[in-house]
Order: sequence, then C-alpha cells, then structure tokens
Amino acid sequence: MFIVSKASQDIEYVGWLKGKNGLNKKEKSIVIKGGANVLNKKTMETVAGTFTEVSAEDVKFLESLSTFKRHVEGGWMKVVKTRAEAEKKAEEKQVDDN
Repeated sequence: MFIVSKASQDIEYVGWLKGKNGLNKKEKSIVIKGGANVLNKKTMETVAGTFTEVSAEDVKFLESLSTFKRHVEGGWMKVVKTRAEAEKKAEEKQVDDN
C-alpha cells in the first residue's frame, strides 16, 4: 500500500501512550515523504506529489490518528493500493477524486 502526499515537507505521524508521571511516550511513528511543489535545484523540476510505501498495519495505525484523517479530508494525503495508482495520483494536482 502507498500514501500519496501533496505536502511540501515530510510529515511524521505519531501515536502516543500515557507514560509515568503524566508524560507521554511515543508508541509508534511513521514518516510520510513530502516534496510536492518544491524545486529540485539539480533538475530544475517540481513534482505535483510524492508517495511512500507502507504496510497494511501502518495504514490502520495512520487511519486511527485524527491528524492523518484531517489531512486525507483536506486532500493532502490519499491511501492507494498499488504503485501504479500511487504514481498516477502523485502526478495529478490533487489527490482526491473530485
């Protein structure tokens, strides 16, 4: 599975656990690559989007996070099943189907 991103920067999604003394402890984190609309100084090109390969377990974790859900709803992220679909969505201006 793949996450297509229209964000310019990498985004780290973190799940937190309640730790001792009220301090949160990082349970799990996944970094989704950014780079959309950023000029590559070597090639002088910009890409419309990027994609990151993730496991089905990672997708389940991401979909449990409110921040990731907001990014999907806002059109910044999209979960797709195949590399070909990820490459196609990454080339499009928006990741949503509208």
